[in-house]
Amino acid sequence: MSESLVARGISTPDFTEGRGSPVTPNTTHGDFEEAFMSGYVRLARTMWLVTGNRFEGEDVAQEAMARTWEQLQAGRPIEDIIAYAYRSAFNLVHRRHQRRLAWLRRSTSLADVSMDPLESVAARHDVKRALLQLPLAQRECLVLTEWLGFTSEEVARVLDVDPGTVRTRVHRARASLRQALGGSDA
Repeated sequence: MSESLVARGISTPDFTEGRGSPVTPNTTHGDFEEAFMSGYVRLARTMWLVTGNRFEGEDVAQEAMARTWEQLQAGRPIEDIIAYAYRSAFNLVHRRHQRRLAWLRRSTSLADVSMDPLESVAARHDVKRALLQLPLAQRECLVLTEWLGFTSEEVARVLDVDPGTVRTRVHRARASLRQALGGSDA
């Protein structure tokens, strides 16, 4: 994995505007490559938790990184590459979620929705089911703060909301999980 993107035949973004001046002196090809190599696996796992499906999570992460790359190739400055990729990923999840809800509303049979048969551990199954029952906004905030260890401020930047909103969503998500899993408030 130490082989660079260029060595693998992947074209690199052109960070110049029409006259060859840098769009942002702080963003380089190396910055994107470093962000990709260090952040992709974590982004894919995060999206797996958010979507509840490993393959959909990987698909969303790939699309988000591709969109980040395209923005850099177009010469648009990105202050924080990882935050931009996360925001793109969450936007993709929101759009997919909205399409899925629309399809479910039109669908006549909701009883066919089932859990992944490979999930054999009962506790894991219960946590996954409880997590998926959370509203998407609460699930996103909970995964980013509890699983990835982001601060409320970092999550707020990724999701483009206020830090107080993040804390409220996390509080409500924890309460919902506690209730769904039969835990106590202690």
